Amino acid sequence: MLRKALTGTLVLFIIAGTGSVGYTIDNDTETTDRNSTKIEIKKQESSMEVVFPEDDFITSQETVLLSGRAEKGTTIMVEVYSVKELEETEIETHTLEVGELGIFNKSINLKKGTNKIVIKAKKEDTIVHSVTKKVIVADEEKAKEYLNKAEDINILNKLKQQISGDNSESKVIKEDNISNGNIKEDNTENGEIKELDKSTE
Repeated sequence: MLRKALTGTLVLFIIAGTGSVGYTIDNDTETTDRNSTKIEIKKQESSMEVVFPEDDFITSQETVLLSGRAEKGTTIMVEVYSVKELEETEIETHTLEVGELGIFNKSINLKKGTNKIVIKAKKEDTIVHSVTKKVIVADEEKAKEYLNKAEDINILNKLKQQISGDNSESKVIKEDNISNGNIKEDNTENGEIKELDKSTE
């Protein structure tokens, strides 16, 4: 008798537990379905990307190969200007059609000094994207001088980030400067940077 009572009680507990679990799951699902919304993220890609030259590009050559990517069927219009003080003189213009591979390239003639290259992507008679690049043409020594200044500015910017607490580039600073022989120690935890005195080596 006692055995039957225990078995009956156990069966009741199992049935009661299953019922409430089933109810809870159904209830949660219903709530989730009622409150759920579909989120669609549309990745909008740029209709044109200029791969080369970079902005503020410095060279000793008077030609540069313009290259980039765009959707097939896009018309690329290129305008090249020589910039002297406040005056811009148009050097040349080109119209390119983007083919199956989705790439474009064109050799561009430049003048000594500062040049401005305006690249426009056109689809169905509408300009959908425009990029402007600045290219400096200088003799070899001047070009090296410009590049060294740009490198120094880049190092200063990295050091400013390091001082302001952004340690994400500390490894890059250390590698760049050690390879140049500028830094002996870089203790990034304490923010200490000790310079190497080249005269004592």
